[in-house]
This record gives sequence, structure tokens and C-alpha cells, in this order.
Amino acid sequence: MAVRIARVSLLLVAAAAGLGRLSVAPEGRGRARRALGVAMLLAYACVCARLTLVGRRVGAGPQANLRPLWSYRAALMWEGHRLRVQDAGLLEQIVLNYLLFVPLGCLLPFTWPERYVGDGAARGVARVALVAAACSLCVELAQLALRVGLFELDDVMGNALGAVVGYVLYRLAERTAKLVRGRRGSARHQPRHLRR
Repeated sequence: MAVRIARVSLLLVAAAAGLGRLSVAPEGRGRARRALGVAMLLAYACVCARLTLVGRRVGAGPQANLRPLWSYRAALMWEGHRLRVQDAGLLEQIVLNYLLFVPLGCLLPFTWPERYVGDGAARGVARVALVAAACSLCVELAQLALRVGLFELDDVMGNALGAVVGYVLYRLAERTAKLVRGRRGSARHQPRHLRR
């Protein structure tokens, strides 16, 4: 479990760093950037559909669990002052639900920076969380209608929080890329003996 999650996490961090670097490319590439972002969002939607809807066993009937945080209580348990894992498989599903929507949190501000970056971090986080919750709700409703999964409020919450993590990773990568680019630009204007 830990190895699978670590691999996915590293891949997502690398993707966020790459998008952050691309986001500070010279101006005039807005249409190409948006086209690339839309293509990546479509590819991401296909991957999400494959992971959450396609190839799953059809159940006897629609299944739903509307109790908030039930999966957390079933997976984890407090014993004195320690948190103990009761169900490692369920904990893995919780973590993977977070990770599933991290790319969405990176792709939304990359594709439409004017909607997710320009108005400040708090509004960007709120917008990403709302879009992610809406997308997750659509997935959960499709699972319910197709009888291929369990409709859970915990999944919607985990997916939305995962997208917020992706947004924060993207913004950190974007700012780091701007700082690096700014230092390179200022180093070019220094005398050679002062450059590092």
C-alpha cells in the first residue's frame, strides 16, 4: 500500500512542478496553454472514469452510505493517545480518494489562471474545492445509477480536499518557478565575477 501511494504521490508532485514551470513561460502562449490544459483535463477525465466506473463489478442494487466520516471511523481508531489502523484496505481507499483529485487541483489553475489564480488564494481554493466536489458528486451519482460502487459523502469530501492539495502544490511550484526565473534574469545583468 505505502509503495503504491508513494509512487502516485511522487508522480503528482512532479506533474504539479512541471505545470508550475510551464505556467511562467513567456507571454503570448495563452491559447496553446489553454489547449494543452483542456487536452490534459479530458485525458484526466478518461482516467477517472476508467478508475471509478469502467470494469467494476455490478452490484445487486444501488448502494449508498450517507453517514459523514464513517470510513475514517472504520479505518482508524484511537487507543489511549495513539491512533491505530483497524482496516488498512479501507485506509488505502481513503488516501487514494484524496490522490485521485490532486491532478484536477493542478489542472484547473493551469488551464484557466484568470479564474483560479488572479483573485487571491482563498478564492482560488474555494473555487477548486467547489468544482472538485461537483465533479466528485457526478462520479458518485454515476456509480449509484450504474450500481458499480458505493455512493459516499466521504468520497466527495476526500476528493475535494485532494483537489485543494493539488491546487496548493501547483501554486507552490508556480511561485518557485517564478523565483528561479527571476534569479536567472537578474544574474544575466550582473558582472561575470558576481554570478554564482
